[in-house]
Amino acid sequence: MISKIRCPLSPLSGFVSLADELCVNLTEIMKKMDRETITKLESLPNVGKAIAAKLRLIDIDHPKKLIGKDPIELYDQLCKLTKKRHDPCIIDTFMSVVHFMENGEALPWWTFTDERKGLLKENSQ
Repeated sequence: MISKIRCPLSPLSGFVSLADELCVNLTEIMKKMDRETITKLESLPNVGKAIAAKLRLIDIDHPKKLIGKDPIELYDQLCKLTKKRHDPCIIDTFMSVVHFMENGEALPWWTFTDERKGLLKENSQ
């Protein structure tokens, strides 16, 4: 039986799909992550080669350097350094890894989308 979790990859409600199974598996893997033993950015939840490269551009070369950082400021630094506006979902990923490194649960990046949208709306007013 597949656990019920919120997953943006899910198609129509009421149907079990491969996407649902992938979300459940991802959640189970993320629960097993240990922030105390992670030394590579690529070992963080939601971080692959591309996000790790973006973090390194802004002088985040170790997971512990994320502690105490403001994800929106990290995003602004990235945009300023690269002279381009990146997809705002990168903020969600930054939020997820800062949250994780500051003793939060390892959560999928899309868990932070609503919070990011709220923060950006507040900052624009």
